[in-house]
Amino acid sequence: MLTADLVTPLVRGPVLLVRPLSKKKRARALEMAAHIVQVGQDSLGQRRHRVQAALDAFDFASRELKLFRGLLKLYDDACRWAPEADVDGPAFRAAVFALAHQRRQAAARRHPGLADEVLREVGAAHGLDDEVARAALYADLKENWRLDHAPALSPDELVQRYDDGQVQGVLLRAEQVVVELEPRSPAAVRGLLKALKFRELLFVAERNDDGSWRLTIDGPMSLFRSQTLYGLRLALAYPALCRAGSFFLRAEVRWGKGRRRKSLEVEHRQARDESEAALDEPATTLVDGLVEAGLSAVISDDLVQTPEGMVLVPDVRVTGPAGEVVFIEQLGFWSRQAVVRRVEGVEAGLAEKMLFLVPKKLRVSEKMLADDADSGLLVFSGAPDPGRVAKRVLAMFSEG
Repeated sequence: MLTADLVTPLVRGPVLLVRPLSKKKRARALEMAAHIVQVGQDSLGQRRHRVQAALDAFDFASRELKLFRGLLKLYDDACRWAPEADVDGPAFRAAVFALAHQRRQAAARRHPGLADEVLREVGAAHGLDDEVARAALYADLKENWRLDHAPALSPDELVQRYDDGQVQGVLLRAEQVVVELEPRSPAAVRGLLKALKFRELLFVAERNDDGSWRLTIDGPMSLFRSQTLYGLRLALAYPALCRAGSFFLRAEVRWGKGRRRKSLEVEHRQARDESEAALDEPATTLVDGLVEAGLSAVISDDLVQTPEGMVLVPDVRVTGPAGEVVFIEQLGFWSRQAVVRRVEGVEAGLAEKMLFLVPKKLRVSEKMLADDADSGLLVFSGAPDPGRVAKRVLAMFSEG
């Protein structure tokens, strides 16, 4: 993930534009990417400072520093580094220094072999031989970590991550994101909305008459929550948006040292054909529990639209013996307002039966929905109990 200091949007008054690298810059970026990936492949097992020295051997102009640092940051994020010894470094050093101080105080004169003697003794107490003990003294410092895994990315893959990372770095400062999407297919929309839910983002999806979609996503700068964590989730969802189809994105962001309000504009006209990651893990446990309770439950592939145009993305579809269907949506991370909007959708005449699972921390009552409503609301603590959910679904079937 590129941080804000590594992105280079074009500033046009109140507008920020993020564009793919020019032909000339892309050719140069591919050279840099090839060097970075090759160094990674050749440096497995090497300490970080040695790997960095090999990376620094690439000759680039000062104006290219940010580009090189950005590509390197993205590749480093994909690597895995590990300390040479599985030892609590600060505690090991403290023990070595304390014993060395104690021995120096007790010695009548300086002992030239004291350091080796102390290190050997403390190492033995930790079950380390002399060589490992010496390496462990500062092995926890990141510059001494060894490269444990380096992905064999192609230069094109790394440069594509850089292009995406330019947008992602700006989205970290977003207040709100609005996307006008022309999807590749209904399945692409479904995959995108599930990706947004998987990232625990707060959004409203509306389908237009021409088959396009309008997505409104809250940004981290508009929320009373961990801005860093939410902003990261928003940025990580951007590749899923690129896979969904062509779109125009407009985001209100706080940019620069003064956090001035700017508008980010991005136009994407080429959807990449990539497989979706598995996004249904949070619902799998619930499905398994409902099946054990004797219900016909599966991960849902449906979209449900309220009379006001809001699109719901149910997690589970349960089918009754007469073919009747209840959709289940779990709202574990949403706001209370999101629950209110769903209740309003039911009261407006929602055609499908929905059971909303809402955590107790949102401070809502199951009585928000009238007893005679076709849909239901179930409040839970911790994780939803499949037994309680099954009982409620069966009651909804009998009411039909």
